[in-house]
Amino acid sequence: MINYILLSIASTVALLITSNVHAESLFGIEIGGAFSVRECTADDLVQGKNIDKGLCTRSKGVALTQHPWGATTHQIEQPFGMHFASWGFQPYGFNVKEFQGKVIEISIATFGADWQEEAMHDLVTKFGKPPAIKKSIMQNTFGVKVEKLSAKWKKAGYTVFFDGISGSTDTGFITIKTDDAILEEHAADQWRSKNLPQPKM
Repeated sequence: MINYILLSIASTVALLITSNVHAESLFGIEIGGAFSVRECTADDLVQGKNIDKGLCTRSKGVALTQHPWGATTHQIEQPFGMHFASWGFQPYGFNVKEFQGKVIEISIATFGADWQEEAMHDLVTKFGKPPAIKKSIMQNTFGVKVEKLSAKWKKAGYTVFFDGISGSTDTGFITIKTDDAILEEHAADQWRSKNLPQPKM
């Protein structure tokens, strides 16, 4: 029964990640386009009520971070009862950053070692085979050795990074950055250099 449920969830996310007409969008979020995720409502907390409406966000509270250099980070949520992914969507682990009116980064936390093959499968289905899939051996806190998968896809206007294990073996990341993300990084660096104490030589 448990295996059946997990397979059902995996099928759901495979549909979500591959059903976009354009490869330049992920779960309905346009990479490099305007941020247009709907606002969460009280109905999103009711079992099964808004699962057909897709992901949502909140424009107030901890779900929204206004960075002083002009960027905004949105925390993405799923309606209660929506099966997003077998391999990911850790609590508070799906973020979208926009800068100058465009989505420049999408970051999704995955469940690490046990689910990295499923995540890799869906990414290959979505973005095609990467130039290489790097495999390396890591050791968890119990001394058990596990294989880590990582890959990189360079597409027109953006790059996809997959890190099957990041720090803890229970966590990994999928990160998509547009070519314009470097503009936000420069703006952040300039703000920090002007407003934060600099280390003395």
